[in-house]
Amino acid sequence: MKNKPLAEIVIFLASLIVYILTICPDVYVGDSGEFISNAFTLGYNHTPGYPLHILISRIAILILPFLSVPLTVNLVSAAAASLSSVFVYKILKLINLDSIIGISLSLMWSFSFTLWSRATIAEIYTLNILFVSVVTYFVLKFYYKQSLTNLYFAAFWSGLGLSQHINGALFVLSAVLLVVLVNRKTLFRISVMKYVIMFFAIGVSIYVYLIIRSASNEALPFSGPEKWKRLSEYILPGVGITKQLFKTGGGMANFAERALWFLKSLFVKEFWIFGFLFIPGIWAIRKEWKLLLFFGSAAFINSFNTVRGPLQFQADFDAHFLVTYLMALILMGFGVRYFLEIASKKFSKFPRAIPSFLIFPIVVLLLNFNDNDKSKNDFGSILLENLVVNLEQNAALFTAEDEEFFLTRYLQQVEGKRSDLTIVTNSDLGKIIKASGRIPAVSNNQQMQMLLMRTAKSLIDKYIKIRPVYITMEHFPVENIWSEYNLIPQGIVSRVLPKDSEYDTGLKDVLVNPAWSNIHLDARVRGMAEYSYLSQFLYNSDIWNRLGIHENVVGEIERFRNFPIETQDENKRRMTFVFEGRANLYLKNYEKAVAALTEAIERKEDDWISRELRGTAFLMMSDTSNARNDWQLSLKYNPNNPGLNEKLSSLFNSDK
Repeated sequence: MKNKPLAEIVIFLASLIVYILTICPDVYVGDSGEFISNAFTLGYNHTPGYPLHILISRIAILILPFLSVPLTVNLVSAAAASLSSVFVYKILKLINLDSIIGISLSLMWSFSFTLWSRATIAEIYTLNILFVSVVTYFVLKFYYKQSLTNLYFAAFWSGLGLSQHINGALFVLSAVLLVVLVNRKTLFRISVMKYVIMFFAIGVSIYVYLIIRSASNEALPFSGPEKWKRLSEYILPGVGITKQLFKTGGGMANFAERALWFLKSLFVKEFWIFGFLFIPGIWAIRKEWKLLLFFGSAAFINSFNTVRGPLQFQADFDAHFLVTYLMALILMGFGVRYFLEIASKKFSKFPRAIPSFLIFPIVVLLLNFNDNDKSKNDFGSILLENLVVNLEQNAALFTAEDEEFFLTRYLQQVEGKRSDLTIVTNSDLGKIIKASGRIPAVSNNQQMQMLLMRTAKSLIDKYIKIRPVYITMEHFPVENIWSEYNLIPQGIVSRVLPKDSEYDTGLKDVLVNPAWSNIHLDARVRGMAEYSYLSQFLYNSDIWNRLGIHENVVGEIERFRNFPIETQDENKRRMTFVFEGRANLYLKNYEKAVAALTEAIERKEDDWISRELRGTAFLMMSDTSNARNDWQLSLKYNPNNPGLNEKLSSLFNSDK
């Protein structure tokens, strides 16, 4: 009875049930579309490939045919997160924590903000942290018992974990450090080392999947005489520890901002105030310096590498800290054990209070529930519908590398719809440039963008003769093609047409869910809302203005302001007033133009464009005094405006 895993079952089921109640029922944003598509088709993901995630997800799809494919792959994340909590419990029992407290802290881990947020979508982070927790368990068992079996298990799971994420690879460095410190002589014996290498290699061999799949699928690049070279080139950029350790993210100001965000998350957001318990945990193992070095190095490498890296806040930045959060929770276990030892000596009846520790995970669950409830989050599926709803048959869509591309790929490969579409991304353009053999020296990102743009334009020149061409404006600057083509907004994409073509001047519908304003949307979704919708509405406003269809400018501004997700970019808010003012000026609604442009100027005193436009509106209202004042200030902020100089001189002459 004593050896029955009752606690582990309770932890797993409790975690899984909460995850199922809050799971995203459909395709999510980010990389989810890619992970779902490749699980369904047995393809391969972006570097380093994540072959194990593909295979596990594919098996889940086969054994759960009654569920939708997106929901099934989302459940893989939930199951992996639940299993990681089971191993957290086993680790806490290893350090002699009471079972109830072990359950309490393990469930706190389940309901911590970041783990929970990735346990309900198709992502690789929960599977990665599962491997980290398993390796931690076996490494700590080796630390306490020095059994070679545990060492071999740790080696195998370390190798397997390398197929998941760079943070898992970096964590292995700390695991190796602890093993070396515990028993260096044993580890470096040939009879032991050969088995360590063998089990590690067995784990890493999961990458052979890419070679095997390439043999039956010519679309995969890992075939032919150079297959091993191509495989290493593909894997190493993702796992490359040296490259990752020396990447940077934009100076000390950016470093400080990201570090502050991380500390706030660690001490407040993840485990609420209970997160501070890891500090006494450090004190509790101060004499076990090997353990302290293991936990400290793992947390430091992970957090420092993430804070100083180039990853944007909305691009899974938070999930990269999961290794640190796990180390902190284990240290919290040491801290609780330390307090219990002191309390038990001073208060004989204190052990009776141990069940009260179960309040910890309940509090964390309640605090994080609303922010992690994705059960009604349809942002990804609605964005996908908006992307393709206005595209004609056999259209070509030039779009983003990840977000929109992964969604359209999911639509074609999993749902079997719109196979007629050709999706072109920056990656495709890069392949064309590379295949041409004419790669010029590019010294900065702006030059690279111009090179990609020229390549895209050459494709548009070919495509537009035989098929409809569309672009997403945020990823394709207007000025580069405006001189030769007309751009016609079609919802959140734009049609590219020759200058002399007829076009529909009406506004296309954009589907949104008003409930988005009432549910939590994470940073990635909000980032996509900014550039897939809000920025698009502003681009559309500019395009309609250039086309002289000013009624539509006002319509796009209304879309912007009525969108359920508010922009965090104050400059975008200001630009809505600029576009609205300009449109009303052309529509001869001068009072509305003045009101809108005044709003823009109040947000930016030196907005010379708004001052020039407002001055024109004042002039049309016969208010020459205010017109002259605005034009003078516009020239003050932008002296290089000869046209306005002439108008101002003309106004002075007319006054005289």
